[in-house]
Amino acid sequence: MNILHIILTVIQLLCAIGLVAVVMLQTGKDGLSGAITGASESFISKNKNVGKEALLAKLTKIIIPDSVKTIEDFAFCECYRLVDVQFGSNVESIGAWAFDKNIRLESISLSHKLVSIGEGAFRGCSNLKEVLIPDSVTSIGEGTFEDCSSLTEILIPDSVTS
Repeated sequence: MNILHIILTVIQLLCAIGLVAVVMLQTGKDGLSGAITGASESFISKNKNVGKEALLAKLTKIIIPDSVKTIEDFAFCECYRLVDVQFGSNVESIGAWAFDKNIRLESISLSHKLVSIGEGAFRGCSNLKEVLIPDSVTSIGEGTFEDCSSLTEILIPDSVTS
């Protein structure tokens, strides 16, 4: 068992007992690191992607740094308490079901470098009221905004071809 796995396990335990509310991802000399607000633990990943390890049910806010280019499939799905996501300016791709069933998420402001939004990326975000899709997006996956019952309008730019 490597140290990253041990630290992630500790973070998940802290989430389970309600001590963790916010994850802030930031860049350091070793790559991407994330500090957990309200806990003394942190996790470090040398990737420039946020992946499945980020699945933490008690998250309320995520700050994604400019160094992140890809939000991987399922990265933040079922974060039922998530209200706010601040995307870094260099996010180019949001994976399938990355923010699926984040029922408290209200609005998102996407990176102007975003090219693709994966299938079901924001599916089930029933409190999502506003989405601004930048002109850089060329692909939006099937069912991306399915079951977003509070969403009244989405403006899809002409740049979207699929």
